[in-house]
Amino acid sequence: MDRFDKISMASILVLLLATITLLLQPTPESEKKQALARQSSANSTAAPEIAARLKVAANLLATDNLGKAEELLREMIGQHPYDAAPYIVLGELEMRRQAPIAAMLAYKSGIELNPDYLDKKTPLFKGKQIKQSVTESIELIDSRLLASPGDDDLQEQKKQAYYMLRKLAGSCG
Repeated sequence: MDRFDKISMASILVLLLATITLLLQPTPESEKKQALARQSSANSTAAPEIAARLKVAANLLATDNLGKAEELLREMIGQHPYDAAPYIVLGELEMRRQAPIAAMLAYKSGIELNPDYLDKKTPLFKGKQIKQSVTESIELIDSRLLASPGDDDLQEQKKQAYYMLRKLAGSCG
């Protein structure tokens, strides 16, 4: 073995060690997967509690006790901000109050967390109620925009309503 062979063997060994250390280091994706796994395990332990509280909120909603239902739902959203179900029930509450824009925004938050609420093949499907809130929101926003066309909040709400229409149509992923 001459000097060139020794240098090439040493460089191959260095490259091999560098490759192994790079492969063994955790990647941001694997850290995200671990964080999601921890979150899902935390959600699975909280799921019975959330289901029970949602049932209470639905009963309050059915008995027209909207104030207590909203209080309970807001508390649930504060404690479990990544669970979509309280947002969907809050949307139903807002529709019951005849506030379609607030309902649409609540539905939007829920759908962004769990798009299964728009999938007809799942038991969670709420597409008809969501579409009704969106169409009523657009009508209300358009009538308000005629009165004050320069309102930035209304323009943003209109963008959100059209975003929701695209979600309902399935073209926005």
